[in-house]
Amino acid sequence: MRPLVLLALLLLGGCNDDLVFSPKLGDEQSYQVVTSTLVKPDGHYPSQHVDSQSLVRYRVTETGKVLRFDIANDYMALDASGQGRLRSDQPSSGDKEWRQLMAAGFELAVDANSGALVTLKGHDQALWQKALERGGSDLIRQLRQGMAVPGFVSAIPATPGATLALPDIQGHRATLTVDEVTPLQLSAHFSAEAEQARLYGRLQFDRKTTWLTHMALVMEAPFERFGITGQLRTLMVMAPKGSSLASLSYRTHYQQRDDEPFAIPTPPEQQSHAPATDHLYAEGYIDRRHDDLRLSYFLPGNPDRQELALDNIEALDASGQVIKDALLVQERSRYPLYGDIARIDTSLARTGWQENPTTIASIRADAKLYATTVRAKSLTLQPGKSQQLSLGGQTLTLSSPPNAPLELTLSHTNTATSWLLGFDGLQGTMNWQNDTKSLPDWLQPVEKEAIASIAGQGAEHLVFHLDKAPGQVTFYVLERSPEPVLRREVSFVSPNRYLANPHYPPPEALALFEGSDSAPLEPALHLDKGQGLLLTLPTAWQPLCKLSLDKGFSENGHPVTWQPAAVPEAGYLGFAAPGQQMVLATDDGKRRYFYGQSVTTRLDCTGTPGWQPLAFSADPASPWLVKVEGLDGNATVEATLARLQLLDDEGRPLALLDGHSGMPAKPGDTLASIGVDGYLRVAGLPVKARQLVVAPAPYQRQWTTDFPPLP
Repeated sequence: MRPLVLLALLLLGGCNDDLVFSPKLGDEQSYQVVTSTLVKPDGHYPSQHVDSQSLVRYRVTETGKVLRFDIANDYMALDASGQGRLRSDQPSSGDKEWRQLMAAGFELAVDANSGALVTLKGHDQALWQKALERGGSDLIRQLRQGMAVPGFVSAIPATPGATLALPDIQGHRATLTVDEVTPLQLSAHFSAEAEQARLYGRLQFDRKTTWLTHMALVMEAPFERFGITGQLRTLMVMAPKGSSLASLSYRTHYQQRDDEPFAIPTPPEQQSHAPATDHLYAEGYIDRRHDDLRLSYFLPGNPDRQELALDNIEALDASGQVIKDALLVQERSRYPLYGDIARIDTSLARTGWQENPTTIASIRADAKLYATTVRAKSLTLQPGKSQQLSLGGQTLTLSSPPNAPLELTLSHTNTATSWLLGFDGLQGTMNWQNDTKSLPDWLQPVEKEAIASIAGQGAEHLVFHLDKAPGQVTFYVLERSPEPVLRREVSFVSPNRYLANPHYPPPEALALFEGSDSAPLEPALHLDKGQGLLLTLPTAWQPLCKLSLDKGFSENGHPVTWQPAAVPEAGYLGFAAPGQQMVLATDDGKRRYFYGQSVTTRLDCTGTPGWQPLAFSADPASPWLVKVEGLDGNATVEATLARLQLLDDEGRPLALLDGHSGMPAKPGDTLASIGVDGYLRVAGLPVKARQLVVAPAPYQRQWTTDFPPLP
C-alpha cells in the first residue's frame, strides 16, 4: 500500500519562480508504481520479499483551503514470498470485503496551508468502518500511513542548490535539495538519516502542470508486528501511466549494467532507410495463457528499418462495444522470428476489481508504422576539450580530462524518436556510467541504478578507455520519421481465428525434426567415448544398404555385431525419425565399449541416395505459401516430406501446416486436404527446396577402427 504515499510528494510541486502545488478542480493523474520490499525479522525468523505493481489514480474534487482527492488503485499485483499472490484482476485473489473496499476507492483531504490530514475514509463507508473496528489490521495501518500527508512544503525555490526542511516524510525529518531547474521541470532529492532509520529519494516535477512526474525512493526503518521486531527496506519506482511496468520492475530487481569495461563494438551496418513493408496485417491474436493478456502482432519486412507502435488499445465485448478503461499496458517487446518477420508483443493487465468482469471478446488498436533512418556524422576529436555534435535529433557531448587524453566520455539522451547506434574510429574498451557517485554509500547497487535512472530520464554516459589517441570519429544515430508512413486499425482475435487465415504469417517456425537438421546426408561413423562405435544411417539409405563386419572379434564368447541403438521414436510432430543410429555391441547387448581390439565395418548399398535442389514458387505477399510442381495431391504428408524438404535460412527442414486451421499437418493428411488454392502452407519461411533421388550406381564403404588398450 506504500504507493499511496505519492500524494504527500505531490504537495511539493508548483510553478513560477517557486514551485507551489496548485491543482485545478477535476485534475486527474495516474502513476504506475513498482515496489520491492525486504522484511528482515530479528532472531531466527525467515526474511520475506514483497513485490508490488500498481496503477494509482488521483482526482482533485475540491480546491481552496482544503485539497480533496479521490484515490483509486486501478490495478494491483502483490507477490509476498511464503504468502502467495494477490491480483486485482483475479476475483478469487484476496479477501472479498477487502477487494470491495479497494474497488470503491478512498477520499483524502488535507489542509492546503499546513498539509495536515483532514479526512481519510473509504467510499464504501460500511466496509471502511468495519475495517477500522477490527483494529490492528496491518492493511489498514499501512493504508492510513500511506495516505497520510507526511510532509508539506508551500514552495520550492526554483534555484539549484536550494534546500528545504521536510518535517515528516514517512516518519523522518528530511532535507530536500534542488538539483536542476529547466523551463519544463524541476529535479530534486531528499534524504534523512536517524539512528535506526534512513531514507533517500529523487523526484521530478512538471513545472507547467505542477504535478510530480517521476520518483525513486529507498526507505529503511524498524518495524514491530505481532511482537516480532526487525528491519524493513523498500525500493519504490514511480512514473506516469503509459510507462513500462516491466521496465520499472526491472529497475527494482536488477543492476541494469555491469561497470566492467568491454570491447568497443564494431560500427553498425549502413542500410537503406525506406520502410521495409507497404502493408500492415488486419489482425493479430490474443494469448490468454498467462496471468496477463498478451497481444501478438506480426510485422513483415526488416524490423531494423521500421518501427511499429500500437496506440489507443481498447477492449471490446461480444457485441463489439468498448469496455472503458479496461486495460493497462505492462510491456512492449519485439522478437525476430524468421526471414524478415518480427513479432511485436504487448503485455496487458486487466484493470479494476470487478467480481464478474465483462468478458473481453477482442481488442483493437491503431497500428502506426514509422520509417527509420541511420544518420551519420564525423568529428575530429580534440583531447582535453569538450565538444558537441548535433545528430538525428540528439546532442552528443564529448569530453576528456586534460591529464588523461585516452579517456573519453560521451553523454547523450535517447529520445522517443532517436537512438544512438554506435561509432567508428574508437579502439579500446568502454563501459556505461550512471550518476551514482553522489549517492549515499548505504544504498545497494540496484537501488543506485534505479535512483540514477530517475535523475537521468534516459541520459547515458559512455566512458571509453582508448588504446591510442583518436582522430576522426563517425557517430551513428537511428532516427524515426516524425509521422507514420502507414496506419490502420488492427483487431486482436483468438489464436484459432488468426491461424485460420493462411495469408497471415505463421506464429513461429517449426522444424520438421527436433535439432538443427534431419540427419547426416550420408552414413556417418564416429567414436563413442573413445572406446565404442556408433553409425548413423539416414532413413533414405536404410532399405538400400546392408551393414556388416569384414573383421570382428568376440568378448567372452560373444561376437560383436551391429545392432540398432534403440527403436527410433516419432518426432514431436509425429513424423518418423530422420535416421537410425546403430551401435557396435556384443550379440547379447551387454558390452559396447572395447579395449585393444580392431574392427572393420563394411556398408554395401544397391543405390546411392542424395538430395538435389528443387525449384518452387512462393506467393509474393505470403511467402510461406509455396507451390511445387508435380506433387500428387493424394500423397500423404509423411510420404511427401520423406522425399521433399523445404529448408529455412539455417538449413532446417520445415514442417507443413494445415492450410485451413493453421495447425501442424499430420503425417497421414493428404496434400489435397491441407492445400490452399494449390499452395502448401509452410511453418516458416522456406528459402530453398531439395528432393531425394537415388542414383543406380552401387555404394560401398569400409571403415577400420582400432580401440585403444586399457591405460
